Amino acid sequence: MYEFLEDVSIAEVAFRVVAKSIEELFKDSALALTNVQIRNLESIENREKREIEIKEENIEFLLFSFLQQLVILKDSERLLFNKFEINIEKNDKWKLKAVAFGEEINPNKHDLLADVKGISLHKFEVKKVENSWIATIVVDI
Repeated sequence: MYEFLEDVSIAEVAFRVVAKSIEELFKDSALALTNVQIRNLESIENREKREIEIKEENIEFLLFSFLQQLVILKDSERLLFNKFEINIEKNDKWKLKAVAFGEEINPNKHDLLADVKGISLHKFEVKKVENSWIATIVVDI
């Protein structure tokens, strides 16, 4: 589940994600990121898939890098995604293996909203509270 946050900044969009598992947190964060850019997530067909592997020192940078990689794929290949298979492990570092499913942006098909330029570290936070994972994410538009 995710919700958009008001009154953060004019050139940014913020959202908070609450999930029961870390994988669900990453999936819902990615869906929220896509939903910043397109009104109807269901209008994206799963024609393309991209595998993403990332290692980071902590969970915050893992989520940051994952979302930033989705922005890079949007910019370099014009792809938006609405389905994600996520696997996260913690050994000496946090490791993410993900598969993202989506398709190329089509302005005639997709009701486009904002063009996300990147993920901001401003107010970026990932924490575990009791049995839930919570992330606050700000994106530059």
